[in-house]
Amino acid sequence: MSLRILVEPESNFITMFGLKGKQFGYDVISCQCTVDYILKFLDVDKSVQREIAEKQVSNISKYIQYGMEGNDIYFPPLIFSARGKGKFEHDKSQFHLHNGEKMVILDGQHRIEAFKMLKKRIEVNGADPKKLEYINEFPLTIQIYSDLNKKQERQLFTDVNTKSSKVSNTLLIMYKDNDLNGKIVKEIINDHPSISPDKFEIRAQRTTTKLMTASTLYNIGLALNDGTLQVKNNTSKINKENFPEYK
Repeated sequence: MSLRILVEPESNFITMFGLKGKQFGYDVISCQCTVDYILKFLDVDKSVQREIAEKQVSNISKYIQYGMEGNDIYFPPLIFSARGKGKFEHDKSQFHLHNGEKMVILDGQHRIEAFKMLKKRIEVNGADPKKLEYINEFPLTIQIYSDLNKKQERQLFTDVNTKSSKVSNTLLIMYKDNDLNGKIVKEIINDHPSISPDKFEIRAQRTTTKLMTASTLYNIGLALNDGTLQVKNNTSKINKENFPEYK
């Protein structure tokens, strides 16, 4: 982890190792930091940010819990506006932020809120300390814009949240490794005796040229085996023992 606290004679700094460059014509510093330290310098400006969507936080927290179970998970970079706080040293590739200084989050508020919620839940319930360590030490990439004004912050927030596209359910099904219903879908697509793999759409959510999407095939399997079109809270009865029967 490229992060350490530098204790100097008169003041403490959070020091993050990273690179400084240009994006959209503005100075931006890219580095990595743990959740625990992000929570120390995190600030939310409601004039720039939207209200928290609890459903989105809940969905992200489930994804983090999936990571706690030993699975690899990934988050895109969080975006911060330093508003003049901190200093980047080019010769050392270090960004120094005075302990107690705050930076405004522009993108990633729901991700951090999910980590914060799980951290609080674990602390209150006195659960496995390894889970708390997992939360605190989880590494996140952050991008820090050093000198944006509020208008530029709002524009960046708008661009990030309106010009990005959501990953389709079809692609998620094809990428997941621990979903047994998804495994059936992939085996059918790749090994069907009479339908070639190219007849299935395995990336997009919809199709007008192929037989069906992987997502549609997934829903058909759920309907036939579990009598439902959605799996909520692991309600599917599929397991390793009955997998051949389901298939």
